[in-house]
Amino acid sequence: MIGVERIQDWRGQRVIDPDGEELGKLDDVFFDTVSGMPMLIAVKSGLLGRKSTLVPVNDATVGPDYVRVTHRKEMVDRAGAIGGETAPDAERLGELGTAYGLKFSDRVQLESATERETNQAEAEAARARAARLETEAQQKHLAHEDARARAQSAGTDAGQAEREAEQARRAAQEAREQADRYGTA
Repeated sequence: MIGVERIQDWRGQRVIDPDGEELGKLDDVFFDTVSGMPMLIAVKSGLLGRKSTLVPVNDATVGPDYVRVTHRKEMVDRAGAIGGETAPDAERLGELGTAYGLKFSDRVQLESATERETNQAEAEAARARAARLETEAQQKHLAHEDARARAQSAGTDAGQAEREAEQARRAAQEAREQADRYGTA
């Protein structure tokens, strides 16, 4: 058996007590939001996996297809089932501490692995969207600079064309005047 590093990767595996008695299947892991350490696991058991019990993961180990916790089945049964899929509040943590002979800090805030993964996926999606928007903004900035340069060039070209048109108009005027002089003489 080896110590558990990423216990959330063992979801769906059997959970057994120190004597090898099966407690159920590992359903979720609850982490301390400050330290990031796993504190509790939710174990599904009973008919169709409808019962969910919280078990501390201190000193848990893993085998090829199971997670072994340090608390015996009788103690886990005394801790009682939980309702819902949310992290236990301070009152429930106090009850669990009493049932398992542990003391949880009043400041402990828990987050499930499922919530954590959802938040991480949302953060990744937000970072990807930000990167796409940043790229799009850069492309628009370059397009704006290009349009401004073309407009400036067009303005210069328009000024040159206007000067050339004025020169052509003067040349035409001079040519008419010259033609008029030759035509009346």
